[in-house]
Amino acid sequence: MSSKNELTSAAIDIGFGTCAVTTNLHHRVPFYIDYPSRIVRINKLDHSSTDAAMWKGKSTSEASVIVHVNGTDYEVGPNVSSQAADGVRALHSDFVSSERYLALYKGALGLQPNDCLDFLVVGLPLDALIKAKEVRDLMSGVHFIGSRKINVKHVKVFAQPLGALLWHAKKTADKENPREDIMHFLNGVPKRAVLDQGYGTFDCLTVSGLLPDKPQSGAAQIGHNKTLAAVSLHLTNSFNANVSAEHVDQAFRTGELHVFGRSYSFPTCESFDVLPIIRAHVNDCIEFTKNKVGSAVDIAEFLLAGGPAPYFLEPMKKAFPHHRIILVEDHASAVVRGFGEIARQWRSSQNAERTHDEPA
Repeated sequence: MSSKNELTSAAIDIGFGTCAVTTNLHHRVPFYIDYPSRIVRINKLDHSSTDAAMWKGKSTSEASVIVHVNGTDYEVGPNVSSQAADGVRALHSDFVSSERYLALYKGALGLQPNDCLDFLVVGLPLDALIKAKEVRDLMSGVHFIGSRKINVKHVKVFAQPLGALLWHAKKTADKENPREDIMHFLNGVPKRAVLDQGYGTFDCLTVSGLLPDKPQSGAAQIGHNKTLAAVSLHLTNSFNANVSAEHVDQAFRTGELHVFGRSYSFPTCESFDVLPIIRAHVNDCIEFTKNKVGSAVDIAEFLLAGGPAPYFLEPMKKAFPHHRIILVEDHASAVVRGFGEIARQWRSSQNAERTHDEPA
C-alpha cells in the first residue's frame, strides 16, 4: 500500500483478449499482472459456508478477486477457468459500455495493491476512442471491491498502439542514453507506424513524434481471434477432436501444443503445419496497412506490437523492403508498460509541482 502523502499512478489495459495492470511504477520492480479477459458469474446461494470469507472482499486466491456489478458477482483474474467463463467475448466498441468491461476493470483494481490511485492511464483500440469520455467517467471516482474502497482520482485515455510506441522509446533511451528524455527518441524519427494486432482488432497508428496522422491510421476487425478460430478448425480436423481456440492461444504463447498428453512443436511439426494459415491472416493485416500508408515513402520505420507480432516480422520485411521493421521489446505487454511510463511521468511532474508549491 502507498502512504497517504505519496502520489500513486497506474496503467490498466482492458483488451478483448487480455487485461493487464501495472502500478508502483517508481519502485525498482513495479507491480505487474495480466490475465485473460474472462469473467465467471457467481451465484452466492450455491456457496458453502467455507466460502463466506470471499463475500467480505477476500480474493478466491492470490490471483483472482470477486467484484460486484449491477447486482451480480463475478470472479476475475488469472485463475479464472476458460470452461467456467461466461459467454462469448464482446468484440465491438460497445464492449466498454458492458457489464463485462466494468467487471474486468474492477478486477484490475482489486488485483493491484493501492487503495488510492491519483493518476490512471488506460488504453482503447483506435476505433473505440470515441468512447474515451465514457471510459474516463466510468473509471474515475470511488469503487467498492469487497471490503476495499479504491479511489481513482484522475484518468487519461490513449490509443493502445501509443503505449507500445512509448515503451519502445523508453527501452531505446535506456540502452542508448538513459539520461536523455524519451521525447528525444520520439522526435528523432520523422514518421513511424505502430502495428498492433489485438484479440479483436488490428490497429495501424502512424505518428510524427506523438502526433497522429489520421489519414494514415485506422483499425479493422481482423484481430487475432480470427487466426485462432481458423487454426482451431484445422487442428480439430487433424486430430478428430475439439482443439479449442483457447488451447491454440496457449500454444501461441508457449510454442507447444498439448493434445492427448503429447507435446507438439507449434506452429509446425511432423503432424501438422498451421504456419500458412497464420501467415494468410497476417497478410490480411498487411494489406490493410498498405491501404492506409500506401508505399509509405514518408514513413521511416514500422514498430510491431501485440502477442502475434513475431509472425509479422518477416512478412513485413518483404512487404516493405526499404523500411526498418522493429519488433518492440516485450511486444505482448508493451502497450500497458508504455502507459505505465506515461503514468510514472505524470506522477513525477505532479510531485515536482507539489514540492515547488510547498512553503520553504
